[in-house]
Order: sequence, then C-alpha cells, then structure tokens
Amino acid sequence: MWIGHVISCMDVEGIVKNVQALEEGYQEFKQKYPFLTTSEADPQNIFSIKGYPFPVEINYDFLFLSVANSNVIDPVHIESLGIDVVMFVGDTVEAPDSEEGFAEEFLGKLEEMENNGKKVLLHAPQHQDIIAMAVLYLLCKKKVLRDAYNFVIQCYWKEGVTLPVSHLQWLAKEEIRILGSSSVQASEIESGSIVEVTASKYCILS
Repeated sequence: MWIGHVISCMDVEGIVKNVQALEEGYQEFKQKYPFLTTSEADPQNIFSIKGYPFPVEINYDFLFLSVANSNVIDPVHIESLGIDVVMFVGDTVEAPDSEEGFAEEFLGKLEEMENNGKKVLLHAPQHQDIIAMAVLYLLCKKKVLRDAYNFVIQCYWKEGVTLPVSHLQWLAKEEIRILGSSSVQASEIESGSIVEVTASKYCILS
C-alpha cells in the first residue's frame, strides 16, 4: 500500500512525468538496463540519457515499441536492447485494418519469432499503428481489450496518445474473434476513449 502512496505523491507534486512499479525489483532492472538508470538526485536527468526516449517494452524480453517520429531507427536502441528483428508496420507488415486475415498473419509472425527467442522492435512513423499492433498482440495473450489498450497507452512515453476510432473498431472485432466476447461498450469505441477499470473496482480496503 505504501508504494501506491509514494507514486501518488510524486505524481501530484509533479516530481516525475511517469512512475512505474518494478515487479522484479530495481536491482534486477538496473542490471538488465543500466543505460536507463541514473544516480542523480533530480529524476528529470533521466530525460537526458543518450538514446532517450527508448522503445517501450510490452512483453518482457521480447516485444518493444519504437517512439521515434521518423523511419530512422536509433542504433543505440538496437545495440542496448539486443534487438534481433525490426518490423516496420506498413512495410514488413501492413497497417491495421488493411486486409482480411492480416491479424492472423501478423500474430503468426510474432509467435514464430517469440518461440525462437528473438527480440522484436515494432516501428512506424504513425504511432497509432504500432500501438494497435501491441494491443492486438496482448489480446492473443488473453488480455481483454480494455486492459490491453490502457496498458499500452500508459506505457507509451508520449502524453495524450490515443487511437483513431477506426483502429478501435478493428481491435474490438479482433477481441471478439480471439477471446469470444467484448470487454468494451460500443459508445466507448465511438467516443475514442476506453475507460480503465481502476483497482477500487476489484478490491475494498478496510
């Protein structure tokens, strides 16, 4: 409970822009990603690290999302993260909702690479496309659309990131195809905003 209080205080005070609790602990994170840590007292110094902003890790040691605004991939990211495969959405794979059977083909490629122990970086000039791809991937990992969407959006470095209604409509159809049911309302899809179910909905602290 204390960690939640600390995170809330840091957020309210504006000390940091984004706070994440590390499930494996800080020492393991530092050992694996020393280039993403700093010993400086001011946490804002993290934003001056060479290569910032780094790709977002969606699935541990496998799937990463680029946050670059161009087709140029920073070689620091490839070397530091040990990326084996770069998939350009719109090149290596098609953009979302582009053709029938695209989702199955894309997920099949990812599954093959994951089974072979490859580290994959998804990249596209349009961040909406790779965010949609990441959400699709999490659907196949049995995470419902509501949770998958909010997880990816919150992990992404850029503030105010959303998905177009067309992308959400496509993902809603894929959720039903993959999981057999829908976790979101039609009104949420049309509004372009899928509301996160907070922890308070699941538990009561006495």
